Amino acid sequence: MKRSGAWNQLAGLDGCSAGWVMATIRDGSIAIDVVDSIDAAWRALAAPRVVLVDIPIGLCDGPRACDVEARALLGAARSRVFPAPCRAAAEAAAYPEANRLSKQITGKGLSKQAWNITAKIRQVDTFLRATPAARGVVRECHPEVCFTGLCGRPILASKKTDDGFEERANALAAAFAPVLGRGSVVMDAVEEAMSRWPRRMLARDDIVDAMAALACAIAPEGALRTLPRDPPHDSCGLPMEMVYRAGEVCVANEPRA
Repeated sequence: MKRSGAWNQLAGLDGCSAGWVMATIRDGSIAIDVVDSIDAAWRALAAPRVVLVDIPIGLCDGPRACDVEARALLGAARSRVFPAPCRAAAEAAAYPEANRLSKQITGKGLSKQAWNITAKIRQVDTFLRATPAARGVVRECHPEVCFTGLCGRPILASKKTDDGFEERANALAAAFAPVLGRGSVVMDAVEEAMSRWPRRMLARDDIVDAMAALACAIAPEGALRTLPRDPPHDSCGLPMEMVYRAGEVCVANEPRA
């Protein structure tokens, strides 16, 4: 396993009501923290090397190939990946304007679900455009694609149900076992975080999604893949990709040279 001794350079992030939930490995355990911005997450890490975040990075005026391929990969769970907004819609001041611009530019309206994360999309977009050192380090992932890679198949049970949570927790435990050993590290991290922050700030599934991103960030050398295999870049030079860790189904997507 690469990167031993440098765990504070690796992180997984997911949006939450309080800002961002960040999963790292600290003192031999999974550490969960809440930060208010992507800048704060970046500053909290020592010489970051791989930071995977569940937010669209790279925007265009039509369907992104990574969204299309992720939906195809998830099959019956495809609705968990919704199209990223075009840049003009993401930069709009209010939903009616964003919806109008989306229809005008892409021919399709903007979902409320997509609109609800545009503030975080803008935050990460602004950060990456202003911080060249973060490009290629802070990269997009999608938790359900991550779990598909880890399990070799999509997890169909909703992450908000007990069955869905247990299946994801088991997949994470297996992914972390080579570096943290087998045991209750995943459940311990979830329970500790839930005791520190109220549900209105941080939900259980937010924690699990951040840990899925971390499980990919700590992958051995050569184990990371992208959707699509050769990601295009947007007009600002940001790659439009989803990073995941290869599994039984996903190994067909060979790594880039």
